[in-house]
Amino acid sequence: MDNYKIWINDHTYDLTGADIVSIEYNGEKEIVAVVGNRRLPGSIVEVNYKKKEYVVEILGRFYHIRIQNPYDRLIDDMGYAKRSSKGSEDIKAPMPGLVLEILVSPGQEVSKGDPVIVLEAMKMENMLKSHHDGIVKNVSVSKGLAVEKGQVLIEIE
Repeated sequence: MDNYKIWINDHTYDLTGADIVSIEYNGEKEIVAVVGNRRLPGSIVEVNYKKKEYVVEILGRFYHIRIQNPYDRLIDDMGYAKRSSKGSEDIKAPMPGLVLEILVSPGQEVSKGDPVIVLEAMKMENMLKSHHDGIVKNVSVSKGLAVEKGQVLIEIE
């Protein structure tokens, strides 16, 4: 059995062998919290999928819930979650190449998946995309510039 933890209103519960079996979700916002042999009706009020955080209402009471599995805890322990939560992201060159096109400028709003820069490497065009929603903080390169692998090209906050 996997060792899962859940945070409810800032209190941590280890779910290994726990009575909380599941929260059933019907595709809408209604849920049923299964606690021991009791089924408690409720609804999802707010969701942050990236952080695995939820606000649910069960029997008129609101609960802030965060779910974490062993891999999530490993990422936290390694410090990667802290780095990604600082609010900025560097778009780096995945390989040596030549900047063909810069598709954004400082101050521009971007969404996750938006193309931000085009590099040519090994006679192929590579379009690099934003990994999250944000604002372009800085463009560190210019069109026609040769770049090295790992070089910071664009910063997004």
